Amino acid sequence: MVADEATTRRPVGVSARRTTHQLTKIYDEALKPTGLTITQFGLLAYLYGATLDGKMWLSRHALAEFAGIHSSSLSRHLKLLRARGWVTCIADAADRRKHAISITTKGRVRLRSAVPFWRLAQAQTRDLLGVETNEALSTILGLTFVKLKK
Repeated sequence: MVADEATTRRPVGVSARRTTHQLTKIYDEALKPTGLTITQFGLLAYLYGATLDGKMWLSRHALAEFAGIHSSSLSRHLKLLRARGWVTCIADAADRRKHAISITTKGRVRLRSAVPFWRLAQAQTRDLLGVETNEALSTILGLTFVKLKK
């Protein structure tokens, strides 16, 4: 499929937002049977990954940074994940604004059960974009994030 002239002239921010929306729809639809959105899946995956690195918990700030989401969005997602018993959030005794967040055993089970659905979304995205475009997009998004983060 060839992009039309109007599509190629969109500002980067508009194109990024539109693309992100479409990708999120694919992943959220694939993950629907698990009760997770792609953002929640990512949060559980980040928390699980932290345990593999020897960290039993992450701060709210670190988790928001990893996930690339605003603190208020993180709070909404954590509220749901906590209510379902998939994460724990423990307030720091010295500073109640700080929280230690960790994945629970129940959260690990949910994450593990969601991986096949996430893989389906990965395959669907790869099939829709083509292998080369999928890999190029992943690379360019990673590089873009690093450059814009500075």
